[in-house]
Amino acid sequence: LSSPFTISIIASLNPSTYWASLWGCETWNNSGGWLCYMSASNVMYFGSPISGVTTDPGDVTGRNLWSFTWDGSTAAIYKNSTQLVTGSVTNPTGAHPSNTNWGARHTNAGATYTDACPGTYRRLLRYTSALTSAQVTSNYNAFKSNYGLP
Repeated sequence: LSSPFTISIIASLNPSTYWASLWGCETWNNSGGWLCYMSASNVMYFGSPISGVTTDPGDVTGRNLWSFTWDGSTAAIYKNSTQLVTGSVTNPTGAHPSNTNWGARHTNAGATYTDACPGTYRRLLRYTSALTSAQVTSNYNAFKSNYGLP
């Protein structure tokens, strides 16, 4: 991912185990890349392996527009048009893959693979800028009726 960036996903999530990754392009062991995952039913993490923000996302099973922005120093998580958390996040130090995985942080599909976040993913967008709150709200309003958002 370039700096700055925004990832937006319209999804109904159904995590059954935790380290449930919504998206990722990271290599944890070398501190590279970015990811978003749920570490528990009430904890969503967005950031890099070395720095991130966490929030209680509330109900994730309903259809929502999730937006994750990073402007080069500050990260934010939005649910629909509401900012849930913002905070300082350090740019990852290590190399990361050039591909972004949706619904998972990597492509490991082995027998003990539990890093995926089951759900229905309807629209996936990657921006090469950090959207402002007004732009996130504009996207939400534009997608609301087409995707049945609350």
